[in-house]
Amino acid sequence: KVLIRSLLMDRFKLVVHRETKTLPAYELLVAKGGLKIKEVEPGPGGTNSNTNGGKGVLTAQRTTLAHFADWLGTRMDRPVVDKTDVKGAFDIKLEWTVDENTSGDGDPTAGPTMFTALQEQLGLRLVAQKLPVEIVVVDHVERVPTEN
Repeated sequence: KVLIRSLLMDRFKLVVHRETKTLPAYELLVAKGGLKIKEVEPGPGGTNSNTNGGKGVLTAQRTTLAHFADWLGTRMDRPVVDKTDVKGAFDIKLEWTVDENTSGDGDPTAGPTMFTALQEQLGLRLVAQKLPVEIVVVDHVERVPTEN
């Protein structure tokens, strides 16, 4: 990331700053029944996710819930902010139906929506709120890069 940022700043004269704005977002919270995932020893981990045939699968080893919330934010229609107050690392396996419209039509092969899967499989829930979210604001960028 640092190398790419440096390249963009050098070649495109990119200038950015960060600020916090109140935006529609999701709070990631522990569901009423409690967490259904067990804490593991922290250490090097990895994340693998894929979607195939309308099904989504995520496998993450030794990830924090803050990192998981960031991953969720890339799959949802708005950012996800970790409000669980849960520390530590976890092994997570999550399976859901990518097209949420298929889960309620009586199709027995359709899996749960992301919202249902989070609650049933992990003991987590998403709540829509307006929350302060850090964003990157582009102050300046050149359309044509400079020569090497």
